[in-house]
Amino acid sequence: TYLSSCREPENSHLLLIDCGVPFRYSERHIQSALLVNITDRLSRKRLISRGLKQFLDQQQLTRLHESQIIVLYD
Repeated sequence: TYLSSCREPENSHLLLIDCGVPFRYSERHIQSALLVNITDRLSRKRLISRGLKQFLDQQQLTRLHESQIIVLYD
């Protein structure tokens, strides 16, 4: 219930990040979720060592900084 209320337009402090395969994302994903392609081993190691910011563009970084709750899912 809490996460659902965070997705309301007036409560835009929830950021959903899809870490799955881009092909699957193009077929079906949660509305408003961002795609971060970390499906291979190298990308996962880079995520761990350098952080999420390496994978986001400027607009996505802005959303990240404005968010209070971040959910990564695959």
